[in-house]
Amino acid sequence: MKSRTKNSQKLSVYGTGLVALDVVFSPGSKTPQLWAGGTCGNVLTILGFLGWQAFPIARLAADSATSYVKADLSKWQVKDQFLHLEPTAETPIIVQKIKRNADGKVSHRFSCNCPECGAWLPSYRPVRGGGRTSR
Repeated sequence: MKSRTKNSQKLSVYGTGLVALDVVFSPGSKTPQLWAGGTCGNVLTILGFLGWQAFPIARLAADSATSYVKADLSKWQVKDQFLHLEPTAETPIIVQKIKRNADGKVSHRFSCNCPECGAWLPSYRPVRGGGRTSR
């Protein structure tokens, strides 16, 4: 009887779309939590957690927001070599506020504005054809 060996190759997935920094304010906390987010970022993080080789493709600049995104993605084994396609752009930032009302009901709100000054935060910039990686 032959024994079966598992295929050690991981499945790979490449994705382009919104990769952002999520700034999440939870009830009772004045300090936000910072996570990789955006639709593309979230899906590839889940796939990385499930054992896939996940490669987001984006135009993120070398800024502090990207540092937080990359640190969070690396926790889930998501690869980062295609995050800096040229021309790079500021990392999109999405503020999320989770609140609980007097009855205990939870609400969730997204914002693209700075919670302190109200200025617009950086938004999504799509990948352009023929982009090169910069570092």
